[in-house]
Amino acid sequence: MRILSIRRLFSSDHSSTTYYFVSTKHLSREERAMVNSLTTQARVQGDQISLTYDGEWSDLGRGREKEFLNYFDVEVVEDYDWWSLTVIFRDNAEIAEKISDFETEGGEAYLEVEMEDEDTVLSFHGALLDYGACHPDDPFDLMAEIGVEMREEILAGQYAGLEVLKTYCEENKVTAPVGEKHTYSSERLVQILTLI
Repeated sequence: MRILSIRRLFSSDHSSTTYYFVSTKHLSREERAMVNSLTTQARVQGDQISLTYDGEWSDLGRGREKEFLNYFDVEVVEDYDWWSLTVIFRDNAEIAEKISDFETEGGEAYLEVEMEDEDTVLSFHGALLDYGACHPDDPFDLMAEIGVEMREEILAGQYAGLEVLKTYCEENKVTAPVGEKHTYSSERLVQILTLI
């Protein structure tokens, strides 16, 4: 067994967990029906769905979460003010090689790059946001937009957003990338991330 991270901060005994899934392509009628069959709590709106689980230790569960990720390319999770962002690159194993150097271990926040079948899955966990800096946007919409834009940037070979996340995870700093051309995701992340 390998410990990936240790959270040293206070853990509350009450929380809610909200999942926000976004597809970068238009979901077909059949795909919408499949997603809607996964839950009675919400319905697909536009190519996205949001689910909230209230109470202690209540969440979607990793198995069901993976089922949703079969249809959506970006996932934003908020769990008692801790934010996570998952971005999926379908049938693209080459992306994992290109971005694996940005992977981090340990710390309050961390960045993972994993392969699931032929998909590359980029996951960023443990962020805190400055809600005032998100205003007037909804933080879920903004994080999803950052995820969608970062996905496009990475596909185009632009890694400035990943550089911001790596520095945040490893050094607990929020700084613009050094020697990188700024991108939408890097600029927005610098504005909204707050120190842990």
